[in-house]
Amino acid sequence: MKNLIDQLLESEDYVQYNPSKHNKLHFQLARLVKDEIRTYKWIQGEMGNELTWPQAVNEWMVAHYKDYMAAISPKKSFAKKLWNRRNEK
Repeated sequence: MKNLIDQLLESEDYVQYNPSKHNKLHFQLARLVKDEIRTYKWIQGEMGNELTWPQAVNEWMVAHYKDYMAAISPKKSFAKKLWNRRNEK
């Protein structure tokens, strides 16, 4: 069975959110990644480097995925502060 990100990145087509099949947070994160890959593919095309969808996915995942996820994910210390503040109330 494929994980959600693999399912969403199989093609460039949009995938409809299905609450019975998808975790909402994971789905939203996967859609953000997919949108970034679409942008990357477009920029590459503007520079004369036409990419297929699988090429764009592979290049973007190798070059940008780790940094992108680190940038959009809350840091542990921030999440801990929020949790502690919530529990104080």
